[in-house]
Amino acid sequence: MDRERTPLRTKAAFPCWDGRIAPVFDTARDLHVVSTESGRVVSTSEEPLPSGPPGRKAARLSELGVETLVCGAISRPMQDAVASFGIRVVSFVSGERDEVVRAWLGGELARPAFTMPGCGGRQRARFRGRFGGGDTGSCLCPACGHSEPHERGIPCVQRPCPKCGTAMRRA
Repeated sequence: MDRERTPLRTKAAFPCWDGRIAPVFDTARDLHVVSTESGRVVSTSEEPLPSGPPGRKAARLSELGVETLVCGAISRPMQDAVASFGIRVVSFVSGERDEVVRAWLGGELARPAFTMPGCGGRQRARFRGRFGGGDTGSCLCPACGHSEPHERGIPCVQRPCPKCGTAMRRA
């Protein structure tokens, strides 16, 4: 399995509910923020999340210096708002908070054990258009038509077209 490791220094947010990853980021109220250096946790904090329009939660993540959001389901407007702040979204993740944090640190979030129930195989493809998740498909440039494979956890809108620089869209 090709494992993606966390960068040298990074900060990630994990919306939580009852010690687990919150099933829907849009309605989450609590956030577990993890700061790492060289793959080791150097600090953690518990932070409240505001309610209201998607921009408020996205702005809060940005204020906290979050670079990666690891969450359960997320609506397209919320994902777009978070992505507009340059925050990477890894969605459709479930499990005990501390286990998910360890999997994120080890680059193992793609393991089936951390896939949200009902989001595997055909179910994931069925919901991809509505929630923007999934690990198949492609990103398409609306300006020049260039296409590239979609990468799980990286919204197409966060990827500039390598040919013309326009934000890609999910195909």
